[in-house]
Amino acid sequence: MNFQRLIIATILFGLAIFVLISCEEGELKKPEPLENSSILSVSPTKTPYSSIRKVDFRNFTFPWTENQMIDSEEFTLKDGEKEMVGEESGASLNNIEYGDITNDEIEEAFISILPETGGNCQCAMIYIYSIQNEKLKLLWMFDTWDGALGGFKRAYEQNNELILEIFGDNNFEQDKWKFSIPEGKFQGLCCPTAYTKFRFNWKGAKFVLKEKPELFDYDWRGRKVKK
Repeated sequence: MNFQRLIIATILFGLAIFVLISCEEGELKKPEPLENSSILSVSPTKTPYSSIRKVDFRNFTFPWTENQMIDSEEFTLKDGEKEMVGEESGASLNNIEYGDITNDEIEEAFISILPETGGNCQCAMIYIYSIQNEKLKLLWMFDTWDGALGGFKRAYEQNNELILEIFGDNNFEQDKWKFSIPEGKFQGLCCPTAYTKFRFNWKGAKFVLKEKPELFDYDWRGRKVKK
């Protein structure tokens, strides 16, 4: 009788140990609830229609801008280049950026091309293209001037606005550019000491200056904005 009780007690003890271990393991595997701070809220974002990125602007025919038009109305880039022929300027693709600046969820392209005139002018031709009704449309083109005096710095999109940065102390009045250099800061056309930042909104037929341009000091040696 005592021997049977011993066996039963041993079995019950083993079962108790097994249940205890199982419970502890279950508690370790139980996931902890997530705090509110660890739950990310993701808002849907709109992605602009970007078919304009498929356009090969490196092999493309552009109209000459007003300052560069001499014998012909257009020129063609091949692999991003056009040779200078006679009195007609050559050209070299400088940069392309993209962004929706007409607020229609369709990207535009901002293209800067450097004319090659045989001189040392640091000029640029700026083109802004969009796609409307599945066709390319030129929204705006213009010339920038020389280096520190109205030279091109950058064109890009920000908050559906066209941002233009142009070297010098500049204005845009009655659809015309006015370029100058800040008084007392001229260090040569090669060496810009300031640039002007413009914000434009698209108004259905043309770009309109949103607000007074901002003027920034510029370190041409380090190629950066002075603070």
